[in-house]
Amino acid sequence: MSKWLAAVTLVLLLPVVGSAQFRQAPPVQRSAGFGIDLPGWWARIDDPRANRAALKLAPEGSAIHATTGPAAIFWDPQQTASGEYTVTAKFTIDRMPKFEEGYGLFIGGKNLDKDDERFTALLIHEDGSYAIRQRRGQPVPDNQIVWSLDPALSRPDKSDHETNELQIRVSKDEVSFVVNGREIARRPAASVDTDGIVGLRIANNLDVHVDGFTIEKGGQATRR
Repeated sequence: MSKWLAAVTLVLLLPVVGSAQFRQAPPVQRSAGFGIDLPGWWARIDDPRANRAALKLAPEGSAIHATTGPAAIFWDPQQTASGEYTVTAKFTIDRMPKFEEGYGLFIGGKNLDKDDERFTALLIHEDGSYAIRQRRGQPVPDNQIVWSLDPALSRPDKSDHETNELQIRVSKDEVSFVVNGREIARRPAASVDTDGIVGLRIANNLDVHVDGFTIEKGGQATRR
């Protein structure tokens, strides 16, 4: 079965879900025609009822440009990491949303096309706050995610742009969450999903330039 046919079949064969049960929308790939123009990458929106027409992911030179209407995760299934590694990306917000929305990196992605998906994300807000979010199946409502202010995070400049470099550093015993070179949080590695797909998490109505998306393992770095 060709990659094109596999992508389309996945979209068509998953069951239709009524409003009584929340289930994420099935993922879409570049060839499925939903604005994913980065070869090998997939996207999955949180809400299957959302209008995905505004969803876009495209190369911009050596960088990535993501535009969301609905909140989504983006990933390339070939970009995985396990053991000890560091994932890095620099995010620039080109258009500030009306409401604060989170964006950042995720690691430990598993079953991203299923209802029992798992990942751990480092997310930041334009108000200078961050959150460590773990997805294990059902999405956690936004109002239940704890956001903490930290001076390491950059705020919007006079031109209403904002740039922050995010890193997640995984060692044998601990996971360190770093923004602009400063550690802002640390968790025991045993409490965090670390082995799996690495990707991007971008919430509603954001326009984001992602530069230097890199996974470094054993001193060797691989870019997107």
